[in-house]
Amino acid sequence: MDCNNTNLKRGSKGEQVREAQTLLSSRGFYGGRIDGEYGPYTEEAVRNFQRSQGGLAVDGVIGPVTCKKLQGNTPTP
Repeated sequence: MDCNNTNLKRGSKGEQVREAQTLLSSRGFYGGRIDGEYGPYTEEAVRNFQRSQGGLAVDGVIGPVTCKKLQGNTPTP
């Protein structure tokens, strides 16, 4: 997933959402179906992930910074 232009939020669909769900699941934040649909369960998993990281806005949106953290990369300002 290319994090530079990522903006995934409720209502988003597709392969990037599926990748995000898989990453969230592998880190223990998401227990739902990996279906590529960014619904309320995915949004809550993202919020929980953001809370666990400290310093991230807890908005339930996967933007560039959250994406890089989710992939285990250190975002550059």
